[in-house]
Amino acid sequence: MVPGTEEMTEDEILAVHESAHAVFALFGAWTRLAGPVVLKDRGCGDVVMGTDVEAIRRTLAADPGFDRDLPRIELVRALLAGPIAERRLVRDGRATLSEADLRDSSSNDYEVAAEQLRALDPPRPDLLGALEREVRRRLEEPAVWSAVERFAAVLAERRSLGADEATAILESIRASTSAFPAPAGSRIGARRRFVHAVSAWWAALRGRRSL
Repeated sequence: MVPGTEEMTEDEILAVHESAHAVFALFGAWTRLAGPVVLKDRGCGDVVMGTDVEAIRRTLAADPGFDRDLPRIELVRALLAGPIAERRLVRDGRATLSEADLRDSSSNDYEVAAEQLRALDPPRPDLLGALEREVRRRLEEPAVWSAVERFAAVLAERRSLGADEATAILESIRASTSAFPAPAGSRIGARRRFVHAVSAWWAALRGRRSL
């Protein structure tokens, strides 16, 4: 540990992990929270993320040549944000986690990310490294990391936030930072939109450590 710092608890580390997922999902142009953000017992968490069909339709109407793979790639960024945020905590001396711990906590995220990249047309598993580097750079931006930490603090205290409430909190955080540009229109009431969650994957992974 870095002298003068306190080691984070398991729940605090998990809250940062889930917060990073949520921040990147909600602040993406074509991704949304599609369900609650939850800290469960025994080091388990859950964030339900998905692509936003309404936002994609608006983009296609404005640009018929829009690359339909971009929302899926954006979702992969949100998946990678959780484990990469944990690695930053270790690097900064705020968490004591072994490489085995980090691999275990990120295995589900990387499994789903790999499936998403294989589903691109054509499949692009080779994009993983570049997307990891991109997410790592974003998390190094002070405003982005601040957003992750601020939402994590709320999540650690509340433990469960519905999609609408989590969206409202993140929108409030967005309003105080220039890290993510605000889209046209409000995202409050996101669950009432036509959100296409990746339910086939999330249903299998709910209750497991990394999501």
